[in-house]
Amino acid sequence: MSLPLGAVEKSVFMPPHLSLVEHDPAKQISLLDSVAVGIVFIKRRTVVCCNPHFAKMLGFSHSDHLAGMASSTLL
Repeated sequence: MSLPLGAVEKSVFMPPHLSLVEHDPAKQISLLDSVAVGIVFIKRRTVVCCNPHFAKMLGFSHSDHLAGMASSTLL
């Protein structure tokens, strides 16, 4: 029996209780803002967004200051 590709990925990587967060941007932002680790999303070598802890790690006062920066400048 074969499962659709998305079903396998979701069952392996997404715990069932987190599936509620998957399609709710407000919950995603709340979750990212509350964790005690730095998280950054990079697409095509450009910072898309990051959480406040990541911004603090790099000396920025707000995570919005990093959006649009080239990822190479973070090193």
